[in-house]
Amino acid sequence: MELLSRKQINEIFGKFGYMNDPPENTLQNAARYIAGIREINEYFHRKGYPLHKAITYIKRRPKGLEIKVTYAFKTFRVGLFNYKIKYWTLINTKDSDSEILQWLKDIIQENVPDEKDKGFDISQADHILILGYDDYGKEERLFFSITDKKRTEVKTYMMKHFNLTYKNPESLYEKHKEQEYQGEPLSISITFSIADELRKLKELTDEGVLTPEEFERLKRKLLNQ
Repeated sequence: MELLSRKQINEIFGKFGYMNDPPENTLQNAARYIAGIREINEYFHRKGYPLHKAITYIKRRPKGLEIKVTYAFKTFRVGLFNYKIKYWTLINTKDSDSEILQWLKDIIQENVPDEKDKGFDISQADHILILGYDDYGKEERLFFSITDKKRTEVKTYMMKHFNLTYKNPESLYEKHKEQEYQGEPLSISITFSIADELRKLKELTDEGVLTPEEFERLKRKLLNQ
């Protein structure tokens, strides 16, 4: 996953016309970023900044989703194409089964640099939002903490924009246990081939979702990985 400038976000993921960006397109600080973006995690760890005090924006763009994390005048942006978003789930840390909470704690710790003995204390959050996506064949996950007060706002936003990719926590955990039993990697696998990805990108270009320049840039990234 790459950090992008605001100009790159606008060019790659699109922007709305002047005064035409609906306010409901943006979640501001309703879901606070925890982990999942290596460059952001390492920066906060290196500086000793408390990640939970960063301001987090989740914003819909014409071609995807922008995640923006801001702290002390430092801003990080990444973009996720809509078709790359595989699932999202919302886990209640107070009511969920203890095995699911342990699994959640383990996968969050995997994304915290040099702090696997500490990680993120899930007791600090009432709920955890997991957003899973396909990063050129490798599954990546973003984690956000949510308070009870903001839960309805976040769930309404995600159901509106990504209703078809919602997964309940139990189904994700059962898939994890099934893979563990079969000796497969513990991450949720994604069937992937470069040919399939190129075919998807070509279809999006033919439909006008991607420009020819964007298609060529993404194709080069696929072929060079």
